[in-house]
Amino acid sequence: MWKGGIGWLSDVMVQSGESGRLIAELAAENRHLRKKIDAMHEMRASGSAGEEAVARPPVVDVFTEKDVTPRLKEEILRANRYRHYLSLVLVDPASTEGSNHLSLEGLGFMTGEQMRGLVRTLDVVFAMNDGRVCAVLPETSENEAACMVKRLRQVMHQHRFAIASYPADGSEENSLLRKAKERLSATLLPSG
Repeated sequence: MWKGGIGWLSDVMVQSGESGRLIAELAAENRHLRKKIDAMHEMRASGSAGEEAVARPPVVDVFTEKDVTPRLKEEILRANRYRHYLSLVLVDPASTEGSNHLSLEGLGFMTGEQMRGLVRTLDVVFAMNDGRVCAVLPETSENEAACMVKRLRQVMHQHRFAIASYPADGSEENSLLRKAKERLSATLLPSG
């Protein structure tokens, strides 16, 4: 019988001989998510106060490619644990006109910054060193990711997009990235 809170979980774990490690992990994850939710509530509250309010919470950031694999692995484990979907959107800037002075990684950061206001707080955006951008979308099915891509296309007309989803396209970070890259290479450039 459910008692509320996570007290019942600790009772079950003690009875089954499990250590408190899982409880500590869940509690830490819960604190992290609570901070994100509190930031969203603060943003909404300040947004209703006036136009000068911050447009997005400070927890949204653009990371580099070296952060992709460990973070994606972490999100896959979370999706598996909670039986949630997870999608990955790979974005390839089709035109580098006007950004010839930028390195490929710089181009990725520029594209990531464009996406920043279009993704949810819990989504993570990574600038890849090949100029591409990878967005990890927790708790997002392939259909929901397609809706996000549709929104992104309204702003980023000349970019190509590819989606890979857990568990349909793979259960490891490398298989999801590989599937997204395959789909991206098979995608035609958008027509003007």
